[in-house]
Amino acid sequence: MIEAVNASSQLWTVIAADLAHEENSLPPEVKAGLLSLALFSLKQGRRILLERASAEPLIEINIRIMKGLRGDMNS
Repeated sequence: MIEAVNASSQLWTVIAADLAHEENSLPPEVKAGLLSLALFSLKQGRRILLERASAEPLIEINIRIMKGLRGDMNS
């Protein structure tokens, strides 16, 4: 679980950094939504490790993002 949370946190940190970059041309509302997901994911990761919180919300977010990136919007 530690490795999975660490990998997820690294991914969301990279995504957040890219979203904050001035050359990122995504619409502001998309950036805001993704930054919100990034912050939630990072906080949930800490809760999983420190408080033994459920990993399900983090897993669900990551699965939905992966499906969206693949263009699979049917699930």
